[in-house]
Amino acid sequence: MEYKSNKDLESRITREMSRFLKEQMGEQAEAVIARVLGDTIIVRFKGVLPPAEIRLSKDPGGARLINELKEKLIEKTKPLLESLIRDLTAADVVWWICIPALMRRQVSVSRFLH
Repeated sequence: MEYKSNKDLESRITREMSRFLKEQMGEQAEAVIARVLGDTIIVRFKGVLPPAEIRLSKDPGGARLINELKEKLIEKTKPLLESLIRDLTAADVVWWICIPALMRRQVSVSRFLH
């Protein structure tokens, strides 16, 4: 799929990742930010945790539990995420990282394409 600029692609990724988050994970983010840097796509979700999870995250055991849950949910939806990125970019995902950052109440996902 051809885009006029990286901004066009970033805008489309932001919309699709917001939709994915809502439809597949049952969550909504205060902000979704996508950046395309060469063959790398970085997607950042801000404000994803609901109030109950924010309170739970203040306890080390609770934060660990939330991290484990989010990692499992993301791992289960990984094929759908990869398909979404492939559809948007016409490139395969060759490597990806998910870094939960509960203390800042955001999750960053990086996708490396080839």
